[in-house]
Amino acid sequence: MNRASRSIPNYLIRLLPPLAMHNRLPYAVEVKVPTITYEVRIEAGEKTNIYFLNLLKMHKICVEVPIYLGIPWMGSFNLTADLEEKTVAMATEYDTEGGNKQLGLSLHVDRTETCDVFLHAPYWIINKTGLPLQIRASLSDVVYEAQGEEPLLFCYKKHRRRCVRLRAYHSSWSSAFSLDTVGCTGLVVCKDRERKRRYRILLNVTLSKLCPNLTHIVTLLPNFLVVNDTRKHLRFMEENERADLWIDLAPGQCVPFWPDTDSMRMYVKFRDSKLVSQHFHITHVHQTVLRMDKGAGLCVDVSGGGEQPFTVTFRCYRVGDAPVRVDNLCEDLFLKIHQQDLGQVALLSPYQSMLYTWDDPSKERLLLWNVYNKKSKGFVAEFWKDGYGQERVSFHTVKQPCMVTSTPIVTAKLSASLKRMSPKSPVQEGSSSSDDTESDEQKPQGITFLLQQLKKTRKDKVTVYWVSYLEGFQRVLLFTQDERIAY
Repeated sequence: MNRASRSIPNYLIRLLPPLAMHNRLPYAVEVKVPTITYEVRIEAGEKTNIYFLNLLKMHKICVEVPIYLGIPWMGSFNLTADLEEKTVAMATEYDTEGGNKQLGLSLHVDRTETCDVFLHAPYWIINKTGLPLQIRASLSDVVYEAQGEEPLLFCYKKHRRRCVRLRAYHSSWSSAFSLDTVGCTGLVVCKDRERKRRYRILLNVTLSKLCPNLTHIVTLLPNFLVVNDTRKHLRFMEENERADLWIDLAPGQCVPFWPDTDSMRMYVKFRDSKLVSQHFHITHVHQTVLRMDKGAGLCVDVSGGGEQPFTVTFRCYRVGDAPVRVDNLCEDLFLKIHQQDLGQVALLSPYQSMLYTWDDPSKERLLLWNVYNKKSKGFVAEFWKDGYGQERVSFHTVKQPCMVTSTPIVTAKLSASLKRMSPKSPVQEGSSSSDDTESDEQKPQGITFLLQQLKKTRKDKVTVYWVSYLEGFQRVLLFTQDERIAY
């Protein structure tokens, strides 16, 4: 037992450096201690240990940032036994463009185990908008320039309101907003009255992973991005009645988009084409296929919103992208399908199949179907989910002579023939007798025969079965008069 107890340690002794300097900046710094003729370079995110200082005495420590905003900066502070927080004012001998280039660093001392000195900036402001931005604190005349994606190191002056304002180009200053709203995304609006434009800038504030208790990462993003994920050159434009301004978009290119109006709808076309797509929303998350020239289809995906910019992505059509494929397997019925509240109708002949996309993607996406030449309200096509059903559809057929034994002729076919032969001779659907005032002698013989046949019509009903299912990646809506096919 005595030997075993001797092998169990009673104490954990740790040997720590008396002073550790941590660089929590995105730039390298050089630290100098003149009293002991000591200097060291600390790279971004790194630290160094100093073993030669008596921390019971005061020491002057010089800090130099070799390059920030294109010029070097220098500053100093006194390290004392009771120092906890301090702001280090950095100066430069180079031109600061009227004071618009400034650098203020913060100092935090933690003496929990040893003397850890953290050099940091309370806010890193990253401009990803592609616009030249200017930032200033409330009740302050100092304007910071944020150009490019180089982080702008920002700190408030003491006893000032902790809010900032923003402007783009020569716009007016935005409303004051806080940089401390961690996890909350905001929208900053800068109004440019000269250009009659409002810049909507997305504000995203997070904590630094390297220094979460000391530094906020403030990212400024465009509220809209447009991506061309095709191999063709495109042009896009917002819905604007005052101007016709097309923006070129090369293959693989991603550009920020700054709307001029509040329509929030967009058009697109191929660069060498005159045919323009239907308009579509850019502030609603959705996906659809746009009709382009020469029967081509272009897919548009709108994603994002909330914490991320709205991203409008154009890509090539793939199998399954169309909202629905409609199969008309009826033997003798012409079917019509159309989007609700829109006049444009698509006609399907018997045994015809068609890929359908919306006539107006910005309107309610509800598809209706009915028998051709039927003026009653259509039936809702529930193609967005698997299902099946049946509808009783009425239509008019022609009474055949007794000696002829054949199936009735559907009025839809007869009406189509009438329209081809005589566009000026309309037939009122649903009536059992003709009200045409034109005399039979004035009509061609073929038209007279057809009108005589229409006088002998009767109203029939037929059951149309429908089935909605997924075939691979494509939604399919099938119509048939044969119950066995539907089953």
